[in-house]
Amino acid sequence: GCGFFSYAHKLPPWNSDDAGDTHPLKSTMDAVVRHVWRVAAHAFPKAKDATAAEWWAHCRPHGSGHQMHFDSDDEGMGGVIRHPICSAIVFVTGGVGG
Repeated sequence: GCGFFSYAHKLPPWNSDDAGDTHPLKSTMDAVVRHVWRVAAHAFPKAKDATAAEWWAHCRPHGSGHQMHFDSDDEGMGGVIRHPICSAIVFVTGGVGG
């Protein structure tokens, strides 16, 4: 199976009141991404300028962790390292941990 996947999620123009009325929600994940975006924008006002949100998931054995890293776009391809405006983590769990 696939242990990791990543998506670039396009964002509509900023509208803090938009709950899917102006720019209809396309999926449940769209609703989650927009909610996290609105929450993040309170702490990081520059997040309102974002045009996309990357989201990813992976499945690893319990306790295996994730290597320390800095989020960046294409890991500095072309000699320029670009970092996101902000990063947020949302944990999705089932009825039992692991």
